[in-house]
Amino acid sequence: MNKFIFLFFCFFTFNISFSQSNEITPKEVAIYSSILPGSGQFINKKFWKIPIIYTCLGTCIYFASDNNKKYNTYKDEFLNRQNNSDLNPELENTSSQDLIVLKDYYRRNRDVSYLLLALSYFINVIDASVDRHLMTFDVNEDLSMSINNSHNSFFFELNFAIN
Repeated sequence: MNKFIFLFFCFFTFNISFSQSNEITPKEVAIYSSILPGSGQFINKKFWKIPIIYTCLGTCIYFASDNNKKYNTYKDEFLNRQNNSDLNPELENTSSQDLIVLKDYYRRNRDVSYLLLALSYFINVIDASVDRHLMTFDVNEDLSMSINNSHNSFFFELNFAIN
């Protein structure tokens, strides 16, 4: 709860300091989005992206937690068999070699989940910044292409003009 209050205070502190200028820059949007995922998309008025961001982050956190729990279960069972300690009755029919394979499998999946979590977080920040950059990009209605044959020869010249 204290972390949430701290992040909330930091968010409004940045908001007050950045609101002195009329236009929010892509750097400021990236800072907002790095503090609170989805806030950059909120500022850019791309509200439909916010549930996607939190779904990605939540899914990665869920699978990282689940794979870590299973990894610890199989690791502890393997160590207990090595030390002749009390065994888990649910895993008594599993061989030690299978425990090693399962332990490595869930450790690898846990690590991949953490990498996907970091990737989702950085994509969130990059998306907010790039989207803010593209908000000022002017797309004119007159996008045209012309093919000119100005030399009476076999060569064609392609001219692409964006007016």
